[in-house]
Amino acid sequence: MAARGRSLRDRVGRGQHVEVALFDIAMSMTGFYGMAYLISGANPGRFGNSPNGSPTVGLYEAADGPLYMACANDRLYRRLVTEVLDRPDLITDPDFATRRARTANREKLRAIIAGVFASDQLENWMAKMKKANIPVGYLRTVEQGFNAPEARERHRLSRIPHPTGGMVPNIETPLNMALTPCVDPVAAPLLGEHTNDILRKRLGYGDARIAELAEAGAFGKARGPG
Repeated sequence: MAARGRSLRDRVGRGQHVEVALFDIAMSMTGFYGMAYLISGANPGRFGNSPNGSPTVGLYEAADGPLYMACANDRLYRRLVTEVLDRPDLITDPDFATRRARTANREKLRAIIAGVFASDQLENWMAKMKKANIPVGYLRTVEQGFNAPEARERHRLSRIPHPTGGMVPNIETPLNMALTPCVDPVAAPLLGEHTNDILRKRLGYGDARIAELAEAGAFGKARGPG
């Protein structure tokens, strides 16, 4: 078990080249749509926020703000229309009784659902949907997201002291590892801040040699105090 935590170089005596190309990542992120194309040969269109044009997955507007829901199966759809929207007729109506029927009549169903959502406040819908265990989330702007309670509770933002710039705002890394926590970030060094330190510790220069270089203008404006 201990060996699993060691690097490949530690285990077999060899390192390895790691290559990550943006193009490769983009192809991988096509996911379902990429596989559907490879299997069927049909070039998928643009579905916006609703994969496969599903009327019960995507963005909707409450009276005072947007929400995103994902009712991707019959079980969730039944809970949505009965426990949240109070429209049990959307189950018995032949146009919406099955997934195939809902897909065929998606524009009609989407208009009905949109009309219901527009009739009440966002927080009321969010409470009903969470109570019914419907997958739903807020659609936030950057400002709203950064000021959300989740950002505060999870300590997603911090400030880094800088010798000349005061406190620099910072977004914390999303990687949280219990045994190997991430190193606290530090501000970028000033121009030439570590010049003298590198000359002494890395190159072994003494004070006299460093003084000679400084006198000759070897450092220019890059010379720092360190």
